[in-house]
Amino acid sequence: MTITEIARFMQQSDKAKNLQSTPKLPNGSLPPPGHVNPYCPEGMDITGRTDHRRIIPVDEGVANKIKDLVFESMVERGGMSDGTNRTGDIINAYVMTLPPEKRAAAGWTLNQIHLQEANRLGEYVHQRDPSWNWGMPVKPGILDDYQSGTDVFA
Repeated sequence: MTITEIARFMQQSDKAKNLQSTPKLPNGSLPPPGHVNPYCPEGMDITGRTDHRRIIPVDEGVANKIKDLVFESMVERGGMSDGTNRTGDIINAYVMTLPPEKRAAAGWTLNQIHLQEANRLGEYVHQRDPSWNWGMPVKPGILDDYQSGTDVFA
């Protein structure tokens, strides 16, 4: 077994454990039913929940801002982050305008849009330049014809 195969096995094992485990408080106990986290905005505390992991309709303008940031990071830094949290700031500003029961799911949806667009853009660049890898500059002209993805998230 190679080191890559071992790492992949460990990663899959950890992922399976995390899916089966129930989040607990630092002392190991579960929060009581109806618990409200005073440090978290209403609707954003997902302790012990997985119902926020669903795709819901989100504002198209916000989704396009997220996609534009992904494109910008590809052009300027080969798809790598600039160290700021502009995507997170856009998501947080948007979800706080929603009713509490939609906030966590909207944040999940926008994160999925970000991930999907980054993957789509990375595949697009790699198809046109097989030697390209994340973090490398994108050759001039490759992104001239790229169009942001249209899918169920938009």
